[in-house]
Amino acid sequence: MELTKKILWFLFALAAIGVGLYPIAYFFAVVRQNSLLATKSWELLMSNAYMTAFYTHISSGGLALLTGWSQFLRSWRNKYLTFHRYLGYFYVTAVFTSSISGFIIAFYSTGGTTGVFCFGSLAVLWFGTNALALISINPSLWQNSFPIKRKFFH
Repeated sequence: MELTKKILWFLFALAAIGVGLYPIAYFFAVVRQNSLLATKSWELLMSNAYMTAFYTHISSGGLALLTGWSQFLRSWRNKYLTFHRYLGYFYVTAVFTSSISGFIIAFYSTGGTTGVFCFGSLAVLWFGTNALALISINPSLWQNSFPIKRKFFH
């Protein structure tokens, strides 16, 4: 791998890990008071359903970002195939959980109708592309799908 590609991969991994670790900050009171949650109404913040969906979204989304980038490293995939598979199923579970909870909290976006539509669409697209990836790697769900996975996800 040439130096430029290595640098870009390093920056990609660093960004994914950095954003993946960010949800940890929401578990500290000071950050909560000066974050996205500060823009929400008191009634919404007192809603167990909203707060559960919010924390589920950021936690599982963070885990997906922490693990997902490594799935694209061909050398790791070839060397540790079993680990790659288990990590892939973990990633798929994290994305499904995060996208479903993200769709729920999208309806409470502070961006108005545009925000609701955009965040909701992003959740649906994340769920859908994740479902396509899962179907493409599991022959019992869809026969002869490996070329599709390689075309869209590698």
